Amino acid sequence: MPERKRFSYLFSEAVNIFRRNISIFLLLTLFVFLPLSLANVYIADRIIDTELLNDYLSNFESYLNTTDYEKIANISALTKQFTTYILVSFILSLFSLVGDIVVIKTTYERQNGIHRSFFEVFEDSVKQFPKVLGIFLITRFFISLGIFLIIPSLYMIFLFGFVIQVVVIYNIGGFKALRHAVRVSRTDLLRVVGYKLFPVLLLVPLTFVSSILFEFISNKYVIDVINVIKLSLDSLIMCIGTILVTLLFFDMQKLVGEPVDIMSAQNYSSGQS
Repeated sequence: MPERKRFSYLFSEAVNIFRRNISIFLLLTLFVFLPLSLANVYIADRIIDTELLNDYLSNFESYLNTTDYEKIANISALTKQFTTYILVSFILSLFSLVGDIVVIKTTYERQNGIHRSFFEVFEDSVKQFPKVLGIFLITRFFISLGIFLIIPSLYMIFLFGFVIQVVVIYNIGGFKALRHAVRVSRTDLLRVVGYKLFPVLLLVPLTFVSSILFEFISNKYVIDVINVIKLSLDSLIMCIGTILVTLLFFDMQKLVGEPVDIMSAQNYSSGQS
């Protein structure tokens, strides 16, 4: 049985990959993460009427079973706003998949001695985006089936934890990718859970600092700028998490082998099957 690599080794390797390819990740931030952060702050966050929401929260009891026409209209407006906010946020999250693809491709290539420029990797990532988007929506459909059963939904989130890695690296989609991702995850699901949750801890210092800044700043424009910077840096830092999970995938895959439909090196470089 192949020797399992320790967390300290994989994390150190993830940081080294991030550090040695910082130019790629900075360009990724400029072309993907920053525009998405701007859209989140200046589009998504503007959808909900904060004054209306604060009125609802501060007078919650008076809104219960109310027959007042104005309050009923307020509830209806808030419902529409939240629905729109969720939809817009979900759509923006789909575009962030391009960033995940770039990070996974960069990790794979550096592990195999391939060195390409950001724009070459980015171009291939855009080509693979439809296939990754399709598998992402399929997994979210299965996860949503258990939305009211918390444990099954969480179980499936981690069970499908490597599916994007499979699609990006081997350029296979649909249920072939799902089957292989599940095979790898099931070898040690608790390990997948730990590695998936760990990157969130990397965001704690930045979140703490930004929350302190918000206590002393009242200018809305400055707050918006800080939010844009924070969201962009969050995404940049989470690149380390994606690298770490990808390295974990390589380590755990040794126990089950690679999928049958492995693409050639030439096909990989072009992003085509």
